[in-house]
Amino acid sequence: MQSFRRFTYTEHYPESHDASWVNDGTRMTRVIDVPWAQYAYAVQDILGYAQVYNTGLAEPNAAMILRTVPWAHPDFLSDGNQFLYATKISRVMPHGLPDQANGQPANVFAPGYSVMSPQISNNYKFARFTIEFETLPYDIRTDNDPLVQTLVGATLITDESRLNRYVTKLVNPSADYVSLGIGVMKYAGGGAAGSVVQFAPGKIAVNHDFEFRWELVPKEAVPSLAIDPTLSATEAAVEACLGKVNQDAFAGYPAGTLLLLAAVMTPIRSPIGRRIYTVGYRMKYFNPGHHKIFGPVNGTTGGWVEISSDGTAYAIQGPNPGPVTPDGKHIYDVCDMTTLFKPPKAQ
Repeated sequence: MQSFRRFTYTEHYPESHDASWVNDGTRMTRVIDVPWAQYAYAVQDILGYAQVYNTGLAEPNAAMILRTVPWAHPDFLSDGNQFLYATKISRVMPHGLPDQANGQPANVFAPGYSVMSPQISNNYKFARFTIEFETLPYDIRTDNDPLVQTLVGATLITDESRLNRYVTKLVNPSADYVSLGIGVMKYAGGGAAGSVVQFAPGKIAVNHDFEFRWELVPKEAVPSLAIDPTLSATEAAVEACLGKVNQDAFAGYPAGTLLLLAAVMTPIRSPIGRRIYTVGYRMKYFNPGHHKIFGPVNGTTGGWVEISSDGTAYAIQGPNPGPVTPDGKHIYDVCDMTTLFKPPKAQ
């Protein structure tokens, strides 16, 4: 008999090593017998779940996500790390003699049964679980992993805005055709040599389309008015950041280079019945920055030059070191993009 978190189990052979080894889709099956009274705890602890907890801090750190991560297959490692995680319990079969009342099997689940608050009769001796372990496109890390934690004042909290767990990054290098301003370029030869080109030439500007896909997010952690209409303007980070650029370096990219274009929220049900979401943040990455256009750097050279509403240069920055870049000066205002990956308020 072995144990994992809140349940005990016995491995069932030979079915417990059904494997499929493929690129980006390796799958391993385990079959275990769990005492029937521990059925509900086994479901939770095998597949994992997430909950939002208050931190006692001010916004935007008033709440954090704590996760019970899914069971990792213990027998296989990649570079010393586990990489196969339980994603599905494909079958549960009762085994052993059930309790009987008047010669009939008793109900398996009591009325009003809740997976999170299990009230279950010990009707069978054990449940036989068929569990599927798979590779995932995102990293799984526990709450006490230093790559997940952030120190805010004297309080250590989990911080998924560091993008080190439950975030899939999709990258699409691309390019846009941009029109240059009249007067930027001059004829270098011919009869008009030295004169200004009197139309807007085109230029291909290299950029990248990113999607940061935040996985398995509790409903109460999604910072959008579309999900929770009661949020304030400061709590609704999605609406606050759409059409804006990052005020600080984010995900390793300099301030002003990431422009939030869309937030795609896909609702799903967790295995224990809770509403959760996959939230895909679509961004345009452009370095040297979204506050610049191609123009004359000096009398003889063209390049990417900052423009503003009043002709004054403004640093792209947040409150540290501050001051925050004022609104209405650049083409795009700034926002704190870490708030996109934080619960919006205390619960």
